[in-house]
Amino acid sequence: MAISRAQLVKELEPGLNALFGLEYKRYENQHAEIYTTESSDRAFEEEVMLSGFANANVKVEGSGVSYDEAQETYTARYTHDTLALAFSITEEAIEDNLYDRLASRYTKALARSMSNAKQVKAVTPLIDGLPSTDGYDSGDGVSLFNTAHTTVSGTNVKNTLTTQADLNETSDRAFEEEVMLSGFGNAQVKGEGSGVSFDDAQETYTARYTHETVALAFAITEEAIEDNLYDRLSARYTKALARSMAQTKQVKAASPLNNGQTGGSFTSGDGVTLLNASHPTIAGTFSNTLATAADLNETSLEQALIDIAALTDERGLKIAAKGMKMLIPSALQFTAERLMKSAGRVGTADNDINAIKSMGMIPQGYSVNNYLTDTDAWFVMTDVPNGMKHFERTPLSTKMEGDFDTGNVRYKARERYVFGVSDPRGIFGTAGA
Repeated sequence: MAISRAQLVKELEPGLNALFGLEYKRYENQHAEIYTTESSDRAFEEEVMLSGFANANVKVEGSGVSYDEAQETYTARYTHDTLALAFSITEEAIEDNLYDRLASRYTKALARSMSNAKQVKAVTPLIDGLPSTDGYDSGDGVSLFNTAHTTVSGTNVKNTLTTQADLNETSDRAFEEEVMLSGFGNAQVKGEGSGVSFDDAQETYTARYTHETVALAFAITEEAIEDNLYDRLSARYTKALARSMAQTKQVKAASPLNNGQTGGSFTSGDGVTLLNASHPTIAGTFSNTLATAADLNETSLEQALIDIAALTDERGLKIAAKGMKMLIPSALQFTAERLMKSAGRVGTADNDINAIKSMGMIPQGYSVNNYLTDTDAWFVMTDVPNGMKHFERTPLSTKMEGDFDTGNVRYKARERYVFGVSDPRGIFGTAGA
C-alpha cells in the first residue's frame, strides 16, 4: 500500500507554519504605536501606581531637611486573554490533492484573523474609554479618558477635552476669522532687586475667510434615456463634471498667488496685497517679496532665502524663518530642476558648488502648479505657521434626481470652501522681472 500525505502531517506542518508567519508579518503592528510591550509569566499582571512627592520645601539654615511619604494610589490589573483559532483539512481533501490550494488559503486567512483580533483588542481601551462610551475604566475607577481622574492631593486631572471636538481645521460657519496677535518685545535686563518687566500682547489684524459654494450640474433628457444613450452619455458627462469641479478648486486655490502681487486684487488681513514690501506691523513693516522683482535664477533665489531668514514678527523680532518648498509655474520647471539638483553652480564655468543644494536650503524641493497664470512668477513656502490656509465648509457631494415635468435625469456636484492667508510670512514670492 502506498504512503499518502495523510500519513505525513508532521512533515507538512513546517510549510503551514512558514505560510502563516509570512502572512502574519504582512499586517502592521499598529498597536506598537500605542503600547509598550513587556513579557509576562503569570495569568495576570498588576502594576501599583505610586503618588510621588509634593513640592520640595525651603530648608532654613541649620534646620533639618523635610521628609515626605510616597503612597500607593491604585492598582492597574492586566488579565490575559487567550486568543486561538484553528482549521482542519479533511483526509479526503488531502487524498484529492486539494491540500496545496486549501492549506495556503486557510493558513493566510488564519494569520489575518489572528492579526486582526489583536489590533481590535488593542484599540478597545481607546474606543470604549471615551466619555461617550464609558465602557473601559482605568485603575482609578473612571473611564480611561475623563475630566475627573482622582489624585491623592484631591485635585482632579483630566486627559480629555471638556467639550468633545473633532481634530480638523474644517468649518461650521459661513465664514472663519483668525485674529493675529503681536507677541512681545525683547526681554529686558532685570537689575538686582528690581521687579521684572511686563509687556502686553495685542491683536493686530483679523484674517477673514468667507466660504464660497461651488456647484455644477447636467441633465440627460428622457428621450436620450429611451434611446439607450444613458450609459454612454452619463459616463462622459460625469467625468466632465468631475474635471470641472477639480479645475475650479485649483483655480481658486491659485487665485491668492495670481492676484496677490503688488497692485493685485487679493489682500491679506493687514490690508495690503499678499506679496508686499510693506506689510504693516506694530514695530514698522516687513517684506515677503524681493525689493526688485527678478526672474528665477541662482542670485534671486539666494536673495529670497536671505530675505526669508530676515523676517521679523509684529514686534520686530527675528523669527529665523526658513524656506521649505518652491512653488513654480510649469514654464520654470527646467530652471528649477537645474537650480535644485545641479552639484555645481548653474550657468558658469567656475568650479563652485551649488550652495542651495549642498546646504539643503529648500528641503522639500519644488512643486509645479499648472494654475499659476504668470509664467515668470515664483514662490517659496516658509516654515512660518498659520500661513496659507484652506477651510472646508462642506465636502464634495453629488446628488441625482428625476424631473417629473420633463422626465430628465439631473446630476449635481456641490462643495463649499475658501482659500486664503492668515500670516503672509508663510509665503515669499515675486512676479519676476
